[in-house]
Amino acid sequence: MRLQADDVERIRKVTTEVLGELDGTDRIYRRARTRLATLDATLRKWNDAAAGAHRDVLTGLRARLQEICVKIPATEAARGSCDAFLAGA
Repeated sequence: MRLQADDVERIRKVTTEVLGELDGTDRIYRRARTRLATLDATLRKWNDAAAGAHRDVLTGLRARLQEICVKIPATEAARGSCDAFLAGA
């Protein structure tokens, strides 16, 4: 994102692919949770630097991850990390 911040479609595509890799049993734990939080912060900064112009991209990415989140029991810690991704962005 730092080198190609204006390539919105590529950022959307690559991030969607990364989120897709989290789909499955026990995939949002430990290191993946930390990286998800880092991705969240990076995407928020990217949107803020563009004065909110990428809000629709963030909304779509959050919706994609929510498709994965609903498969995780609400009682698991991973669900909280999953649900927090781009919340309110």
